[in-house]
Amino acid sequence: MIDFDPNNSAPADSGLFALPYGVDEASVVVVPVPWDATSSQVLASSGAPDAVSAASRYVELFDPIQGAIYRRGIAMDAVLDGVAELNERAITLQESPSFRGDELTGPCERLNGIVEDRVAAHLAAGKRVGVLGGDHSVAYGAIRAHVGRFPNLGILQIDAHCDLRRSFDDIRYSHASVMFHVVEDCRPAKLVQVGVRGLCDFEAEYLRRSSRVHTFFDAHLHASRAAGESWDTICSGIVDSLPAEVYVTLDIDGLAPSACPNTGTPVPGGLDYNDVVFLLRRVRDSGRAIVGFDLVEVGANEFDANIAAHLLYQLCGLVA
Repeated sequence: MIDFDPNNSAPADSGLFALPYGVDEASVVVVPVPWDATSSQVLASSGAPDAVSAASRYVELFDPIQGAIYRRGIAMDAVLDGVAELNERAITLQESPSFRGDELTGPCERLNGIVEDRVAAHLAAGKRVGVLGGDHSVAYGAIRAHVGRFPNLGILQIDAHCDLRRSFDDIRYSHASVMFHVVEDCRPAKLVQVGVRGLCDFEAEYLRRSSRVHTFFDAHLHASRAAGESWDTICSGIVDSLPAEVYVTLDIDGLAPSACPNTGTPVPGGLDYNDVVFLLRRVRDSGRAIVGFDLVEVGANEFDANIAAHLLYQLCGLVA
C-alpha cells in the first residue's frame, strides 16, 4: 500500500487518483480498455486510460456534494491481456488497400468477450464496475455483462451521436453502431439518450419505430432552456423515463467541444460539465441505482484527460 495523504500532492508514480486501494480492497473497479480500432475520424482514445489516470492525480478529492468520495474505495484494474496488441493488429489490418470492414468482426468480437468476461467477474465479486475507453465500441461487452446481472437495466447514454447504425463502413461493432447492437443483442429494458445532435436517416427511422429508445435531442434541450424551462425540470423528465437500475454510458463528445476538443468526432452544441454532473446526481437522488458505467472517446490530451478524470471521479462516487 502506498503512503496516502488526501491533503497533499500526489506522488508522481501513483495510480488512479493516487489512492492506496488495490482491486481486492476497492468497492469500485475501473477497467481500462485501450482500444480505438473502430474510430472513424481520429485515432487517439486508446491512449486515454493512461492519460486519464495521470490526470487523476490532480483531482481534488473532497467534493462539495458527495464528500470524500475516495473513502468508498476506487482502484484501477490491470489492462486486459492482449487488448493493446489486438488493437494494433486491427489498425494494421485497416491499412491494407484491400481492407473490408467486415474483416474487423473477429477482432471486435474478441474484444467484446474479453471486456464482458472481466466486468462479469468483478460484478460476481460484488464490485461496482466502470470501463474507461477507448472508443465507444468498448461499451458493448461491459453493458452485456451488466444486463446479465441486472435484467431490467436501463441505459442512460450521454452522447453527441445516436450510435444506432446497423454497421458503419461495414464494421458491425463500430463505435457508430454500438448502441444498435446493445439494444438488439443485449436487450436492456430501456435506452435513454441525452444530448444527441448527430444522426443519419437509418437512425432517425429506427428511433421512430422503436418503443425502447427515448432520445432527448440537444436541439430540443436547448429550445426548452431558451423558453425558460430549468435544467432541473428537464432532468426530471429524463430521469422519469429510466427504470430503477441504470447503467451510464458517457461518450465525452456529449459535452460541448470546448470541454473535449480532442475527442474523435466533436460536434457543435452539447452539454457542459455541470449539466452532466447535475443530471447524474438527479438519477441517484431519485432513488434509482447507478449500477455501472463507461467513459469513452476521450482524447489522449492533458486538457481532455483532466476533464475526463473529474467526470470519472463523479461517476465513481455515484456508482458506489
